Amino acid sequence: MELRDDRLTLSRALSELDRDVIEFTSVLDDEGIKYVIVSGYVAILTGRSRATEDIDVVLEPLSEAELEGLSDRLDQEGYWGMAMPLDEMAAMLGGGDRLRVAEDGEMYPNFEVWLASNDLEREALATAITAEVGDHEVSVPHKGSSASCF
Repeated sequence: MELRDDRLTLSRALSELDRDVIEFTSVLDDEGIKYVIVSGYVAILTGRSRATEDIDVVLEPLSEAELEGLSDRLDQEGYWGMAMPLDEMAAMLGGGDRLRVAEDGEMYPNFEVWLASNDLEREALATAITAEVGDHEVSVPHKGSSASCF
């Protein structure tokens, strides 16, 4: 693992969890949504041996139309809202709630997503760095960020 110029390069084989993260964040990337992964997965990504059932993803503030577009895209890609249908995503996230999303028929891992709503989350988004995971890039907190997990 090497951190250089706000780019974290990993040199290890991809895990199944890494592949799940790549699939999910590819949807966000394709939709042009800025995000940052925080908490447990970042620790795992950087070498800590631990288990996690969810991946925490902070999203940039989005309009209702953008949230509806994301909901439609996640549905098309085979994801479901674990506590409620994805078509309620705009109301839930827009109201300040968090939403858990997983691949259809699966409970784990799941992605807990929410819109940035406080200074810590906005800082994590604004100062995020790129982590190279295989041939894909994901956004994680900067090492010096208050939201950093490594």
